[in-house]
Amino acid sequence: MNNQKNLHGLNHREYEHPFDKAALQTLEKTPALPLILKAFNKNTLDKLFKLQHAGSKVEISESHFPKLYRIFLKACEILNVQNIPKFYLFEDYNVNAYATGFTYPIVSISSGVLERFNEKELMFIIGHELGHIKSEHLLYHQLATWLPTIGRFLGYLTLGIGDLVATGLQYSLLYWYRMSEYTCDRAGLLTVQDKQAAISALSKLGGYTTSTTYGSFSTEAYLEQVERFEDLDFDQLDKLVKNIAIMDSSHPWTTLRVKYIKKWYEQGDYEKVLNRNTAR
Repeated sequence: MNNQKNLHGLNHREYEHPFDKAALQTLEKTPALPLILKAFNKNTLDKLFKLQHAGSKVEISESHFPKLYRIFLKACEILNVQNIPKFYLFEDYNVNAYATGFTYPIVSISSGVLERFNEKELMFIIGHELGHIKSEHLLYHQLATWLPTIGRFLGYLTLGIGDLVATGLQYSLLYWYRMSEYTCDRAGLLTVQDKQAAISALSKLGGYTTSTTYGSFSTEAYLEQVERFEDLDFDQLDKLVKNIAIMDSSHPWTTLRVKYIKKWYEQGDYEKVLNRNTAR
């Protein structure tokens, strides 16, 4: 795991997914956004996140899970993340990881990740979460999470109007949130610098077990499923159903994440960033 290139001076614009960029531009033109941001006290939330993690999760450091911490530091070095975030482990059998905070970002991973992912796949997951920090996604990510609460408060103050405004903005935020995941999948690939590990990590998000009683997980079979999922777009009704089914989610279809990271790699754009051939 020591043969990856360090991407000195890397800027997130170099690998930003066009869906992410377009969705963010649309979001920032939403008239309701300034009103909601005014009611969103990120300084208070920063303190809350800090207390929650320090009080209920295990901090990973040089003296506590040192091998895991060195992997984390290496990922920060590769992606040119200079202000090292706090790193936490929390108990959850499910595969889960997230970045949070504003002034002082935090990265957390679940015990399920450590149990099911090998070292390269873990590097991809960590790189993905660092990508959210590097791209400064965290403000809008947390806004999407807390917006229902803020909307109810504004609705109380504005006789329900604020709640309606917040609901409309919520769908715009969640759409952008899903598109931002594609950018951070690219950050994960740039971190691990191994296409197979990236695809394997994403595939495991769809379902994975260490039991071999009924057979083993096959990345190749999952890639065939990705192709079949794309074939469901043969008419407008299927496309509409796909959009309705995902509109309340913060993450896109796992199969599409595999598709787009594979496409980015195979079209050569990944190599351009890796070899520093992008316009900065």
